[in-house]
Amino acid sequence: MIVAMLRTAPRARRKSTAHSSGTISDCSLNAHPSGRPKKPHGRAFAGAIDQAYGRFLELPVPVVLAALWLLGATVLVVLVLGVVSLAAMALA
Repeated sequence: MIVAMLRTAPRARRKSTAHSSGTISDCSLNAHPSGRPKKPHGRAFAGAIDQAYGRFLELPVPVVLAALWLLGATVLVVLVLGVVSLAAMALA
């Protein structure tokens, strides 16, 4: 399946028309029914993380797979070194 995805040319994403002006009356999408703007829930930097992760996933498939593989390999190496270190301290 991955090979088939790599062989096909990427399709251009269509622009969303949900936020275009003139499609919705003077009602804001971020407004509370009382007229006050909604406060974002959660941490303030969550939006930036979401955007960065979205941009990462839009990279070419081989780049995403390689990055995730390297991240997984790094985590495994750190775990193995931690276990070996703990075993060496226990035996010493």
